[in-house]
Amino acid sequence: MTEKISKSKTLLARLVLVLMVAFVVLGVAMLGHSVPVFERI
Repeated sequence: MTEKISKSKTLLARLVLVLMVAFVVLGVAMLGHSVPVFERI
């Protein structure tokens, strides 16, 4: 039933996850990370 996932799809999924985390960290670093900002989020 389950299909074997190719290595390229796994690599792409990992790359997307890494980029998402990197953009979040970069955004926090650039915009600042004060407590009121996190309370609004």
